[in-house]
Amino acid sequence: MKMIGCFFAAAFLWGCTAEKAVVKIGDEVLTQKEIAFRNRLIRYQNPKEERELGLSQLLKAYHYAAILKKIGYPVTPAQIKAEKERIDQKTLMPDRLAAIKGLFKGDEASYLRVFVLPTLVERVLYYDIFLKDEKIQHLAFQSARDLIQELQSPKSSWKKSLSQRGLASVSLRVGGDELSKTDPTPSAGPTITEIISKSAPMKVGEVFPAPIDAGERLLVVIFRGKSKVKSGGDLVDVVVFPKLNFSEWLGGFPRGEQYL
Repeated sequence: MKMIGCFFAAAFLWGCTAEKAVVKIGDEVLTQKEIAFRNRLIRYQNPKEERELGLSQLLKAYHYAAILKKIGYPVTPAQIKAEKERIDQKTLMPDRLAAIKGLFKGDEASYLRVFVLPTLVERVLYYDIFLKDEKIQHLAFQSARDLIQELQSPKSSWKKSLSQRGLASVSLRVGGDELSKTDPTPSAGPTITEIISKSAPMKVGEVFPAPIDAGERLLVVIFRGKSKVKSGGDLVDVVVFPKLNFSEWLGGFPRGEQYL
């Protein structure tokens, strides 16, 4: 009986230690158990990793969640549930996902907080908000639109407008039988050719009426005509407007965690 009592006492103490609050960030508190789960996840994904990165990764994720809340996009339980379902439906490696779930040994709450929420906030903050929010990227959008507006004037000069702004352009052949490798749009998103092909036919010297969003850059494109080479394609001149740097933008949101 004494040994059984000691066993239950040890289990109780382990449970208390596992649930011990370690750090508060924003409105959230991270526990020792959650950090341990994250470390377990990291080692599954990278067996050679010997560092304890669980805490730093969770701090990053919950800092992102706090930023989303501050700028008006709070993460809700419904969003976390939807992200869990998205991961289940979209995964290309169901066996690997099943193994990740197995690491949590049926602890659904920890799975959501340690795996699903970090996956959600890292994607949403960068790809859905930071890159696309025109309030955040106002300088790039405004600069690109100002150039387009000026170039739409019949009296405008492409070279003069660029020179006055200290800008440079690159001439490209896009489309045709073989897409030019110099097309500065990401392979994961729409290319210049795809966007132009869906718009009304453009005249030689006509500027595309809106900036083309190329992920971390905005493009102003002017149509120069059809290529005369055998493989075809369109000839365009492109001006690139870099968007705000993500790391620099994050610097405006001090993390401010509190260790407990």
